[in-house]
Amino acid sequence: MDEEILYFKSRYFYLLVSLILFLLINPFLTASHLSNFILLIFFTLIMIFSVRSVSHQILLNIITVGFACLCFLSYGYIVWIGESQVAYIIHFSLTVIFLTIILLSVIVSVAKQRVITVNTLFGAICGYLLIGFTWSFIFLLIDSIDPTSFSIHIEHESIRAHIDHFIYYSYVTLTTIGYGDILALKSVARNFSWLEAAVGQIYLAVWISQLVGLRIVGLQNKIAKKDGHL
Repeated sequence: MDEEILYFKSRYFYLLVSLILFLLINPFLTASHLSNFILLIFFTLIMIFSVRSVSHQILLNIITVGFACLCFLSYGYIVWIGESQVAYIIHFSLTVIFLTIILLSVIVSVAKQRVITVNTLFGAICGYLLIGFTWSFIFLLIDSIDPTSFSIHIEHESIRAHIDHFIYYSYVTLTTIGYGDILALKSVARNFSWLEAAVGQIYLAVWISQLVGLRIVGLQNKIAKKDGHL
């Protein structure tokens, strides 16, 4: 019972759930008004729980909320008013900035942890998923600016229905699987692709070493306390 309470009290639990649900549901959405509404709901939830997960510093919270509102308004403009290349570039730019702030906040918060807790584990997983999620919008931004950047180009009229292509490409790159069905053709796209792969591997290597180190220290402290009582 206590363990379940810890899950729900974790500042990263709901962000993690919303990210996973978005990634699982998005491929099944089609280019319809209902799908757009569902996508907007999940994107809004991610923004809300992202804001909830950041530092308690007032200035950072204000900046995060501000960019979250701008992202919401820009996406709403695309859905209900009209689609254009400029609108997509603005929306993707705002989203990249917003997600970058959240990503850095989560990584810094997790790196400061000195004891392994449920909150620490959720934060570490969120950090990894956010890397892939952030780069998805970076690739979408690059494609919006230069449609020849990738071997697959999604027309703006159907980009919401096929955003999963760039989410797929991002996580395939992040995990260094590299199936090769989507290729980066221009230098900017290539540079951001290898940069994502490098960041993903560095994140895993640094976090795993920190996790192991914290675990060892925790076990040593328990043994020391136990020996002290004997």
